[in-house]
Amino acid sequence: MRVLLRLVLLGSILTVGPVRVLAEPALAADKAKEKVARQYVDAGIAAQNSGDYDTAIIFYSKAFELVPRPVLMFNMAQAHRLAGRNDQALELYARYLARDPKGSQAQTASDLVDDIGLAAQNGGDYDTAIALYTKAYGLVPHPVLMFNMAEAHRLAGRSDKALALYAKYLAQDPKGAKAQTARDLIADIQARQVEEAHKADEARRAEQARQADQARRAREAEEGKVDQKRVAEPASRAQDPARPEASDQAPGRSLRLSGIAAGGAGVVALGMGIGFGLHARALSNELSQPGGTFSQDKVNSGERANTIAITGMIGGTVLVAAGATLYWLGHTQGQHQEGVTFAPVVSNQLAGVAVIGTLP
Repeated sequence: MRVLLRLVLLGSILTVGPVRVLAEPALAADKAKEKVARQYVDAGIAAQNSGDYDTAIIFYSKAFELVPRPVLMFNMAQAHRLAGRNDQALELYARYLARDPKGSQAQTASDLVDDIGLAAQNGGDYDTAIALYTKAYGLVPHPVLMFNMAEAHRLAGRSDKALALYAKYLAQDPKGAKAQTARDLIADIQARQVEEAHKADEARRAEQARQADQARRAREAEEGKVDQKRVAEPASRAQDPARPEASDQAPGRSLRLSGIAAGGAGVVALGMGIGFGLHARALSNELSQPGGTFSQDKVNSGERANTIAITGMIGGTVLVAAGATLYWLGHTQGQHQEGVTFAPVVSNQLAGVAVIGTLP
């Protein structure tokens, strides 16, 4: 507890001991007020020493009404502080400092203003400390209060606000007691902010890389599913005996193909035979016409054409028959339901074979 000093009233000092006169005698009316004020102060001190702070404040207030000395504000502030009412104490300390900035208790009042905010700050209640510092600064704008507000913001983790207040303190009191400390703290906060920004950027890049890798893995997994499906389909067909492949392993397929080839060759042979037969007939008709000119070459040509026609017709018929037989055997072996029928077609205009049914 700080020592409570008595008041200086009109040249007199109110102390625990006897009153000492330090100035010229005052008017009789002033002396009467001074006497009563001294009695109020004595009563206030007695009440404050006994812990009855509210009564002490009442006596100090009555003394202030009679003799409005700034130090009485200091005494009232002390009583409020001891009673635990820091807001009221802070306001009265500030009013005292405003009225008497170089008074006997000015340094004590200034220290107590700091102590009130520091009590909340040291207890971790930074917002309360800031509110107290702000209120005190509004009453008495001491630069150190700006520094204290910066400290509370820094401890609360509000670096940007702390930087701004440190800068204001340095602007107001560049050679103050806390100036170098403020500069060091500004440098430290700025360095930490740069480091935090770098870490945040690294974390952002790492997150982007993680998301890109996750998307790539998902894409590869989806592509893998498609590839597995493509591999599984042929395997399932190979393992399913109920689904024979349309390949050389199908029963009767080779016979049917051979039959078709033989039948086709037979059709060609028939076509050639029919063609040469028609040519031989034309030569014969030409030689048989009345008045026609005999030509041994035409006779020989007609005989060759007739021979080729007979050979082609016989060979073609045999090939067609063989092809039909082979195809039928293959059809029977493969158990096809659909039938295929070959029918020779011969006319004056064309010669060929008609195929009826479904080919393999």
